Amino acid sequence: MVRQRRTRSKVKRNEILSVIEGFSAVTREEYIIKKCIYNIGCIFPDIVEQSKEILAIYGADTVLPYLQAAIEKKEYETENFWNDVADLYVMLGVQSVPYLIPLIEMSFRRDQEIAEETDEMEDSEDLDLYDPDAENPYDIRYAATEALVGIGSPAVPFLCRALQSGNDKMKGTIIDILGDIRDASALPDLIAIFDDPNKDLHWRAREAIINLGPSVYDALLPNLYADNPYLICAVAYILPRIERERGIADLIPLFDSGSDYRWEGAYQSLSYLEPFPENEMIQQFSADNSEHIVGALCVLGSSSNEAIIPDIQKLLTHPGEDVPYFAQRAIDAIRSRAGRS
Repeated sequence: MVRQRRTRSKVKRNEILSVIEGFSAVTREEYIIKKCIYNIGCIFPDIVEQSKEILAIYGADTVLPYLQAAIEKKEYETENFWNDVADLYVMLGVQSVPYLIPLIEMSFRRDQEIAEETDEMEDSEDLDLYDPDAENPYDIRYAATEALVGIGSPAVPFLCRALQSGNDKMKGTIIDILGDIRDASALPDLIAIFDDPNKDLHWRAREAIINLGPSVYDALLPNLYADNPYLICAVAYILPRIERERGIADLIPLFDSGSDYRWEGAYQSLSYLEPFPENEMIQQFSADNSEHIVGALCVLGSSSNEAIIPDIQKLLTHPGEDVPYFAQRAIDAIRSRAGRS
């Protein structure tokens, strides 16, 4: 009986303490976990770090359900919580990922709710509708994004699955995260984005693939000859930006491919490549293929460097069909640009 009374007394004491803290707890473990979660975001860095270390010791299986519940009930210090919780998710590892992806979805829902609340406030004189302590959905999204990038490659399969079912905002965020993680295994799912009708997602997928780096070059190259014109143009843009010399060499044949999409993809990519590929285009002047020379001249027409005009003037008497015409056009375009600069 004595032991039973002591146990009940201990439970009651934990309950009283937790009520004072603003959350409920029965066991000592539950109290410690909830207290540590509550401490994340407080103004004392040492307490924040100690709390994260304690939670990491308890482990993901134990802590994540409590963390999820605390977020739903807002049982934490609001001001700095989202700045610090990303580190905790990373410490807890890949098991955090199924909790993080829904957080991003929640942040977009909150965006919509705020937009609706703003419309309601504009139609009302009731100042009580404004909540100065409301969370910023961007803070939630930023924390989840930072955590997923911090977890890295183990998160990629989860993110790629989420990419199949999310709305456009969700897809865009996941694409950006995959680009920041830089794991080449995401390439097939990023390539599939170019079948999506949303062109903004195409741009984001293109930038994400560039972030994957040279390791994806060989896998990308065959897509220059795909049927999807958006994919063709994206790959043409990407290749010289992950391997400049090789990429330029693989784009030049597109000027003689018989496809308007491939020609335009090569032209746009090379015209906006930095540093501008003047020398590489001039090297094409000795090519046997007149189409390659014409393509190079069209690219050079985007330059404002009059110093390259003497090299182009040598082509004014070239025997190749259309070469003299496009040489003069390139000269005129360069002079025009130089005059405006």
